[in-house]
Amino acid sequence: MDAELEKLVEAGKLTTKSAGQLEKLKPGTFCLHKSWGFGRVREWNLLLNQIVIDFATKKSHPMQAQYAAENLTPLAPEHFLVRKATDIASIKNLAKEQPVALVQNILESLEGRASAQQIGEWLIGDIFTEAEWKRWWESTRKALKASGGFSIPAKKTDPIQTAEAANRGSRADHKIVRAIQGT
Repeated sequence: MDAELEKLVEAGKLTTKSAGQLEKLKPGTFCLHKSWGFGRVREWNLLLNQIVIDFATKKSHPMQAQYAAENLTPLAPEHFLVRKATDIASIKNLAKEQPVALVQNILESLEGRASAQQIGEWLIGDIFTEAEWKRWWESTRKALKASGGFSIPAKKTDPIQTAEAANRGSRADHKIVRAIQGT
């Protein structure tokens, strides 16, 4: 564990669990907050018991270390939003060359399921204009169906799922039904 974090734990300003979480939120790390969305840890100022985050709408936003540990989710380098922030050119190329792989990455970043609207929100503006998105999505949706690796719902508002996520949900549904039936 980082020496500064150990000092905060010893002083009773952080729990060991929170210090472990902050260890994953070192400067340069990308993260998500439920309200403020995607951000990047700018710096630690542990003397003031704060870390500073750059969110899209809140640059240089200071957060108490304990609060940050409890409310920020660190993101892995392969997370779609991290890839988009660090190498947008490769994301644009992936959208052109391998749209199914791009959707796969987005779905993996969203725990295996997302609506077309959610996917569009992550792509429109940075990757596509609204008109480009609609054309791209129509052809990509057909490619997703043809690949067999995705569950494409009939209703637009229902989530698209990776086959793995759909199977997990299906198995969970069967377990619930069996539990209710007492079998």
